[in-house]
Amino acid sequence: MGITEPFDPAVIQSGGTANSQVIHSVGEQPNVTVLSIPYLSFVELEQGGAAQLPAFERLKATGEWAAMNVRVPFKGLESVYATWGAGQMTDARGAQGWNAGERRNGQRGAAMLERFSGAQGEAGPTAAAAVLVPDMESIRAANAAGVYLPEPGLLGSTLQAQGIRIAVWSDLDLPGGGGEHYRRPAPLMVMNEHGLVEHGRVGERLFMERAGMPYGVQTRYDWLLAQWQKERGAAAAAGSLQVIELGDLYRLYEEKARYAPDAFVQTKRLVLEQLDLFLGELMRAMGEDSMRGVLWLVSPQVHTDAKQEKMLLTPAVRWLPNSSGSKWLTSETTRRLGVIAAVDLAPSLLREYGLSSPKEIIGRPVMAAPASSGSATLDALLVEVRNMSKIYALRPPMLYSLAGYEIGAMLLGLTFAWRRRLRSRGQLMLEQGAERSSVWWGFAVRGMLFSVLLLPALLLSMGWLVAWSVPWLVGYVLVGVLAGGAIVAYVTGGSASRLIAALGWIGGVVSALIIADGLTGAEAMKHSVLGYDVLIGARYYGIGNEFMGVLLGAAVLGLSAGLQARARRRPAAARAAHRLDNRIQRKSSEGHRF
Repeated sequence: MGITEPFDPAVIQSGGTANSQVIHSVGEQPNVTVLSIPYLSFVELEQGGAAQLPAFERLKATGEWAAMNVRVPFKGLESVYATWGAGQMTDARGAQGWNAGERRNGQRGAAMLERFSGAQGEAGPTAAAAVLVPDMESIRAANAAGVYLPEPGLLGSTLQAQGIRIAVWSDLDLPGGGGEHYRRPAPLMVMNEHGLVEHGRVGERLFMERAGMPYGVQTRYDWLLAQWQKERGAAAAAGSLQVIELGDLYRLYEEKARYAPDAFVQTKRLVLEQLDLFLGELMRAMGEDSMRGVLWLVSPQVHTDAKQEKMLLTPAVRWLPNSSGSKWLTSETTRRLGVIAAVDLAPSLLREYGLSSPKEIIGRPVMAAPASSGSATLDALLVEVRNMSKIYALRPPMLYSLAGYEIGAMLLGLTFAWRRRLRSRGQLMLEQGAERSSVWWGFAVRGMLFSVLLLPALLLSMGWLVAWSVPWLVGYVLVGVLAGGAIVAYVTGGSASRLIAALGWIGGVVSALIIADGLTGAEAMKHSVLGYDVLIGARYYGIGNEFMGVLLGAAVLGLSAGLQARARRRPAAARAAHRLDNRIQRKSSEGHRF
């Protein structure tokens, strides 16, 4: 096939039949393929269809799905790949893979790595490598000085020590001259501790000219498929791990600004169709040979359109040729069905070969569980991802607005109390009309202050209503805050005993709601703007700092109000406590110590 022709899946033929039985010999290791598609998001999966993307539809029906949090503290795709390979947050900014014999500006990548590491000579560690990362020493130094202390290249080193054959194919380069056109982060996932990958290739050889595709080039899917088959055959019973990074969708979004809207949509459809054809060929080949195949499809980052919609979690799916039903993935890292973290990929890949995770890996292997929605697993996961994205987008404007409201309520309350004290001292006189207005202002201020106390309960309960649209959720909180505060202010009136009782009930009810939700899976907290944020990833389960603070405050409020109400029912005890308090204050003013 000429290098200017589009991908034709019929070019590569595999032996066997579609219904051939998969038989594993004793000691045979699996052949695991990680298909990485940068900029793939759940937006594309929402828009897919059985007719246009049949391979993705097959994954939808038989795959094990999850939304992956790929947020790491360091910028760039390279840091995500390095995190995938270390099982811990890893800083790899600016690093990329080189072909072993590649030259740039008169320097060979292998010579650079040997110079930086101090291991030079023909018998050095780079002698048998096909792909390498010259910046390995700077990656190691940067992470040794950080707070996470990962071991870059741990996944590759662990598998290599077990005789697993490792290969990587990276296809993100942009045609043209200059160092900024080199985009080769995938080797950082499977490199060993020396920054080496024994097999594979990165760079321009992986794409061909095609005028209608992004940057005028297209991934050589037929060539990639042939190399993939070759590596699987060479691995035999030893097993293999191949990482294939596809760049057409990435290149499309890198030059999106130059497209007319209709032209962009048409080109994107063509790109996705070609991706689907290649995916279908991989799945067909896995099902036809006698070697155990495992497919992982992941994405290290979403595109700009998905970011605007706050769809920041990336799709992750595990698929086996004999899969019969769809499931959701989870892990001990997140403890949330359908959600996994970037640090979970390395231990999950190690488990494919029956290997335990080294202590430096903080992630946990993923587990599959049937989804509650039956066969519509991906559809249900898409709904959950949309809900999480909705809360993420709603959190800043709602919390900032409510914080401003709380500050305003406190300032108004202080102003009203100050004016009332001046009136009690005779320092402020009001006319008859102003007196009536002051009564209404007092009612309004009390209502606002009560609404501040009720606000956490409303923010918690909105988690049970997350399926509502954003306007309805905002309206629910606003109406609930104003109406709840007004009702409590009206019921309490000017009675001190009713005020204390109301404070006790508010503290008790808020505390009970938080505790009850926490004991039943924290479903409300998971979808509340005051709960923990899955898209940020600081916490995935438990109560969370915000609601823990609310729980403590509400419990103290309820307890204090209860004790005050009890003291009011026992005047003698109250007077004794008051006398003791006065005595303590008097002694303190006289310089006594207790």
